[in-house]
Amino acid sequence: MSTCWIIAGRTYLKLIDRLRSDGWHTVLFYLALPSVELSKMRVAERVTNGGHNIPVSDIERRFPRSLRNLFEEYSYRADHCLCFMNDGSTPILVFEQKRTSRNVLHKEYYQMLLKESYS
Repeated sequence: MSTCWIIAGRTYLKLIDRLRSDGWHTVLFYLALPSVELSKMRVAERVTNGGHNIPVSDIERRFPRSLRNLFEEYSYRADHCLCFMNDGSTPILVFEQKRTSRNVLHKEYYQMLLKESYS
């Protein structure tokens, strides 16, 4: 089973816990962007192509919260977490985490995302 979530909230933490307690192996793939500005541009492009809009105020509120939730909650709750920088044609693996063991593969992107998570 796979699904796509926005993790600006903590709603899915209970689901991850329940899935794990029921014997599921949970893997979180997080596609990060380097800035809220790029996120707004992606939404505008999607709208131009007929997709749904998200108010700018929601994007600005959710962007750092989603990163903060990734670093503080979701990456620890999933069995395996992979965070990719998705600002170009090929995603770049920033860090990989298995429960409490985090391996940072791209320190510059990692530090940038940490900074954005508290902006």
